[in-house]
Order: sequence, then C-alpha cells, then structure tokens
Amino acid sequence: MKIAVFGATGTTGVIFVEQALKENYQLKLYCRPRSIVKLGELSSHASVEIIQGGFDDDFTPAVRGVAVVISFLGPGFNWPSGNPLEKVMMKIMQAMRNEGVKRFVTMGTPTIADPLDKNVFKYRIIVSSLKLLQPNVYNDMVAIGNLFKSGNYDDLDWTVARICFLKNSAQPEEQIHVGYVGDGQGSLVSQRVHWVKFILTEILENHWIRKMPFITSI
Repeated sequence: MKIAVFGATGTTGVIFVEQALKENYQLKLYCRPRSIVKLGELSSHASVEIIQGGFDDDFTPAVRGVAVVISFLGPGFNWPSGNPLEKVMMKIMQAMRNEGVKRFVTMGTPTIADPLDKNVFKYRIIVSSLKLLQPNVYNDMVAIGNLFKSGNYDDLDWTVARICFLKNSAQPEEQIHVGYVGDGQGSLVSQRVHWVKFILTEILENHWIRKMPFITSI
C-alpha cells in the first residue's frame, strides 16, 4: 500500500514514517524543501518518494497513485488568522477527488466537538483556554471540524483522529484507548507512538470512517 503523508517532518510525522517503513509501506512525503533535513536517512529510503512544495502549490502530484492520505499538519504558536489550515485541508481533499483517492486520516483536537462527546469539565476548560489564549488556533480547528461535519466531504472515507496533549514518554504498561471525549476511560495524554499505532491500524481495519475518535493513552 502506498501512503501520502503531509506533515511528515514534524515529531509525530517522523515517528510515523519510521514505523510505516518497518511495516513495508510505500510512502510519498510532501515536504517543504528546508524541512527535508529533519527526516535524516529516512529521506533516501528506497520506499520513500519526496514531493517538494509549499502550501500554495498544487497537491495533486503528492496524492497521485496512493491508496491513503494522512495529515499530521497542525497549528503552532503565533498562528495567523484566516484559518490557513482549513484551506490546506480543503486543498488536500480536492486533490484527492481529482485523483480518485478516497481514504483520508487527519489530525484533530477536542476543539472539534463530536455529538458523542460528553460535557466534562476538564476538557471544557482546555477548549475554553485555547479559545481565550490562541483564538486563531481555536477558530481554525473549529473550521476544520465544520468541514467534515457539513457532509460536503462524505464522498471521501475520512477519519479525524483527535488527540490532546502529545508526549514521547510511553511506558510498557500503557495502553491505547480509542473512544470519545469524556467517556470515562481516556485521559488527557496521547503518546505519539499510540497515535501512530491507531492510524496504521485504522487504515487497514476502517472502523472509524466518517467519525472523529479521541485517542489517548491509559
């Protein structure tokens, strides 16, 4: 199976690339030229194809010939207004439509509410704090959620894999929990390796198509 990856040079993206190659996937990585160095030797792996470009470029070459598209793209500090990440999501999905690619897994957070989420105080505080301190991030994530909830992209087999606080400190006894916000079984922490494990499992099993699960470590 060939997978297109956006955000492959971020911390979680690199972990995903490493694990996907161990599982013998073919990868097309869409990268800005200056960020390729973050991949190290992975960029020259025989199963890796690098597509260089920026977010203003055409994404069609990046998704051509793949079975799945995965995005680890997320907002950062000093995030601009105007919902730039929402626009990137729309471009990715339009490129997928152009090439007949159906399966899309992308990053989300509890800011993107699901009807099956519970109204739990600790999550409400996190979302409210983000809205107050990083309104541009908040608005962009809400806009992305609305893209999928609108039904306008239900011709695609999308999954929004929501996470909260990402960490790199997974312990052997920790397990992955996939459910919904406030279901009483998850936590506030998502280990990156567990998020990656969920995605690699989901693209084979397809349990969460057109759903927005919350992935945490317990």
